[in-house]
Amino acid sequence: MFLVILLTVLSALGQFATSVYTPSFPAIGEEFGATPSAVQLTLTVALAAFAAGQLIYGPLTDRFGRRSVLLPSILVYIAGSVLCVFAPTLDTLIVGRFFQAIGACAGVVVSRAIVRDLYDGAEMVRVFAVMTLAFSAVPALAPFIGGLMQEFVGWRASFVATVVFGVGVLVASLWRLPETIEVRLSRLRLQHFFGAYWSVLTTPSFIRYCGTTSLIMAALFGFLAGAPQALIGELGLAPSIYGLFPSLSIVGFVIGNMLARQKAGIWPESAMVRAGTMIALMGSVIMLALALAGYHGVWFTIAPMMVFVTGMGLVIPVASAAAMQAFKHQAGTASALMGFLQMGGAAVGTLAVAAIDLPPLIDFPVAMVGFSLLGMWAALKTKRVTVTA
Repeated sequence: MFLVILLTVLSALGQFATSVYTPSFPAIGEEFGATPSAVQLTLTVALAAFAAGQLIYGPLTDRFGRRSVLLPSILVYIAGSVLCVFAPTLDTLIVGRFFQAIGACAGVVVSRAIVRDLYDGAEMVRVFAVMTLAFSAVPALAPFIGGLMQEFVGWRASFVATVVFGVGVLVASLWRLPETIEVRLSRLRLQHFFGAYWSVLTTPSFIRYCGTTSLIMAALFGFLAGAPQALIGELGLAPSIYGLFPSLSIVGFVIGNMLARQKAGIWPESAMVRAGTMIALMGSVIMLALALAGYHGVWFTIAPMMVFVTGMGLVIPVASAAAMQAFKHQAGTASALMGFLQMGGAAVGTLAVAAIDLPPLIDFPVAMVGFSLLGMWAALKTKRVTVTA
């Protein structure tokens, strides 16, 4: 049980750093004299680094082992967090966020690879469901913590929290994280990087399921990028109050996550993923419809978001396990590519919100509907995956 908890925390390391400071976007812009779009670069750059960094870590973990790659990466995360705490300019803050992301992305790669090392089939779905609960719950809960810190201490306190979190994870990993890889790559050359990724990428079940999760992540991060400016900047919410409301949406995610765990091995993966994407799309459409009708209160955003994350709670663990199922001896590579595509989707989601030339209360619901529609289309292409050893 402790190992599952530790893997869950590792998978959430980057999510915490990404979400905890979002209520401070307006304050950061004010201190540095930056526009909302410029401040959003601290999020977009980190997401891009988080995505790209995983491509390096994946084959490295298959060659050198899980622990030996993870531990130095956590030190990089801590160093980036310290840089963010003392950042004198927005550019420095962006650099700090870059190193935070480069360090944190190893946690996602290693945690998923260890799950694939140790589990199969329905049991893997259940473990992924527990991990995904934290991975996706953190963006809802962390803003509440960050909002309180912003209101009573200031935005730099959020990055102090990421330093403390990183140190705690490093100590726990040194103490209790085992090495789980059984068969390591005998050598590692550049062509092996491309060959390994190509073999994973050309597996139909992987790209279908992973594509679905990536598009749903794009919709989620469209919300995370656009909601602070809309609810704090436009509606005048205090940062602490803003942070409270997104955390309420976690109720929906728990419902979807419980359904994934209970029906694992009973319902086909494809059916659960399709149902989840339809629920997520329904939540996005309701949110946009209310915004277009002129209903701009907080509850008109949060209530549809609860519907969206219910679908997401069903999609992410089931689709992630199905995507990883065929890669017993390439778990690190498959985990890295999945993380790259998911975080790449998240980065695209933030860019879409910045690029949409609509009022702040409408732009992110438009992005969410678009990505949810694409996610449902990808889900319709999925098929049942044969469980392999």
